[in-house]
Amino acid sequence: MIVVSVPWVKVDPGKKFLPHWIEWYAANKVRHGLRQHFEIYRPMYAVQEEAVEMALQWDASHVLFVEDDHWGFPIDGLDVLLKEDKDVIGFQTFRKMWPYSSLAMQSSGTPHSLIGRKEDLLAAGLALTPHDRGDGEEVQETHVITWAFTVVKTDVFRRLHDIGLYPFQQQGPVPTDSYFNQYCEDAGIKRHVHFGFGIAHGEHDPEDLPMLRDIERGRRGRVRNQAVMQEMDKEPATPTDEKAAEQMVAEFQGRNPAVMV
Repeated sequence: MIVVSVPWVKVDPGKKFLPHWIEWYAANKVRHGLRQHFEIYRPMYAVQEEAVEMALQWDASHVLFVEDDHWGFPIDGLDVLLKEDKDVIGFQTFRKMWPYSSLAMQSSGTPHSLIGRKEDLLAAGLALTPHDRGDGEEVQETHVITWAFTVVKTDVFRRLHDIGLYPFQQQGPVPTDSYFNQYCEDAGIKRHVHFGFGIAHGEHDPEDLPMLRDIERGRRGRVRNQAVMQEMDKEPATPTDEKAAEQMVAEFQGRNPAVMV
């Protein structure tokens, strides 16, 4: 048996989540013995905590976590993740907006807890960088995995509870995945990201993201180019101003070799 945590927190008929989820669940319910914990208008942390309690009570093998602003779930995705036999493993997903970067993250810089406001963590020296596949394996260990489509062995929660760690008993502003990833780190439980499939987040299909990045980079380049030209046209140039303008243009082109001014 696998318990599925489905918090439909922000009910919006325009979201792409529900039709995709219905299709996925119908194809997998019987084959995987799924027990769905689907809650509407409930805080995500509460729905997740109750799903874990159900999994422990029923001695389920795993808990599958999803979120209501994701979609495009692979029909055989659960089979793919279970085959890896990892304590914690989920598919890659991406930010909703520019730069549409990976939400699987690697930590570097000063060792620091993942639990805290973004500004405080940055001030403390914690650096989180997007984790992409690169030239590595399809499945890689990561520091931060989100709830887009992530399966966790129920035994992970037994191990966390045994040492007094309960990742879903906190309500914002720090998200539950920060608590979960940090508590797993504290307990020596590894997390893995699977790059075999990208889960959509928000409006955009992952296959469209390279094109969207190119479009946005071009737009930002044009804006910077216009700013340079406007700065140069403010006043009649003196010889000193001309030299400064030439230097500005040279520096701009050095940073943006594809932009002609």
